[in-house]
Amino acid sequence: MVIILYVLDALRADYLSCYGHKNKTSPNIDKIAEENVIFKNAFSQSTWTRTSGASILSSTYPSVHKVITLKDTFPSSLPSLQEELKKNGFRTIAISSMGNISPDFGFGKGFDHFVELYKEKKVMSKRKILQTKHVSWQNYFKSESVAIATAEDINKFLFPFLEKYKGENLFVFIWSIDTHAPFFHREPKLAKFSSPSSKIFWNNGRKKRIRRLKNIYQDMLYYNDYYLGKLRERLEELNLYDDSFLIITSDHGESFGEHYLYGHGKVPYEEEIRVPLIMKFPGSKFQGSVEGLVQHIDIYPTILDYLKIEKDNHFIQGKSLLPLVSKKEKRLNQFVFSETQLDKDRPKYISLRTENYKYIRIKCKLMLAGYIKLRMPVLRTLRRSLKNLINYIKYLFINDQMLFSLKNDNQEKNNIIRKEKEIAEQLKSQIRAIYKENERKSLSLRKGERRRRKIDKEIENQLKVLGYLD
Repeated sequence: MVIILYVLDALRADYLSCYGHKNKTSPNIDKIAEENVIFKNAFSQSTWTRTSGASILSSTYPSVHKVITLKDTFPSSLPSLQEELKKNGFRTIAISSMGNISPDFGFGKGFDHFVELYKEKKVMSKRKILQTKHVSWQNYFKSESVAIATAEDINKFLFPFLEKYKGENLFVFIWSIDTHAPFFHREPKLAKFSSPSSKIFWNNGRKKRIRRLKNIYQDMLYYNDYYLGKLRERLEELNLYDDSFLIITSDHGESFGEHYLYGHGKVPYEEEIRVPLIMKFPGSKFQGSVEGLVQHIDIYPTILDYLKIEKDNHFIQGKSLLPLVSKKEKRLNQFVFSETQLDKDRPKYISLRTENYKYIRIKCKLMLAGYIKLRMPVLRTLRRSLKNLINYIKYLFINDQMLFSLKNDNQEKNNIIRKEKEIAEQLKSQIRAIYKENERKSLSLRKGERRRRKIDKEIENQLKVLGYLD
């Protein structure tokens, strides 16, 4: 059996056509979803990469695994999905295009092979780009060049593994960044929704700029989807597809100006925490659409449950989704929970979402300093900076606690926390219970291992270009 867990970085669910987007942005993913199981209400545990990756592979909330800020690494004492599968006879392989998901940050443990595409010479020579030629959320760019590995590169490294280990039980963990900024066409001939020659500058009108960014984002998704289709074709050629267990998701979403926010790693509104989740079980045993709330931490226990591997890891906080996909249950999770804080000087975002309501708490000792640190590049040139600053302060200072009625306000514009104090208190009480349980679990991890080691130059360069490091 081949298990493939494929993560598309920064892909918000509503941009896939199988999740309702008006354009045919993801025909190959759509086909897999149509033939198998699509979860309509799936959510991430964080709005940025490293934290989400740790939750996916450990089935724990961020305040348990503690991979929360830019300085944190995956704890060596925390059991992981790949270690569990390796212990049960699977060969384990990781292929990552993203420096945040690397052995430098503790993600290498339990993998027999870990391919870091941003360090591969073939990728470096072919994909090296100059950041000034392309689009990013930032309005200033470094002069260094960086390799942006693509889904095509992933396939070129993955296919030989599939051929070499055919007949063995194989777990493959893939992290693609084709839907992550910088925004540019990975392959011009696959541009369907925007012109490959189009350029975006911060002095464009706001609506025009955002529209162009969205169009390029769709092309980036279409490109990744195309090579996901090629992966399926290769699995079929090797007679591996039917018996494969394929899981497609993203680590978080992306903001395009909603709530005056851009990119990710910020407030857990729907555009940043609602993610796609599609599962193809061996033999396409289960099909259909699941409406109940699910979250990243449910992936790990679902795999174990399907393989009938006894769950002896007491850290696991997710639930197996088999009762949902087998139609034995309609609902498993009463809520989904998220935490984000990239740096101690930046705001901490906490959310608890039920089917009908979402509560958001924003904590920060230095909110204004955090804003300036995050937005200084934009503040230098944007004529709208004062208005942006005022709106940001409004969201952080005035709306440090928010409650939304999702059935009546799915765009999360009307904060009803003063009107629905009882509901807000119920959700806050649930958060307190979660933190109490998280503290108990995290205390059993070994101390002093969560700070990062010195990282390689290739990773440092990539993270600078992607906006994670100054």
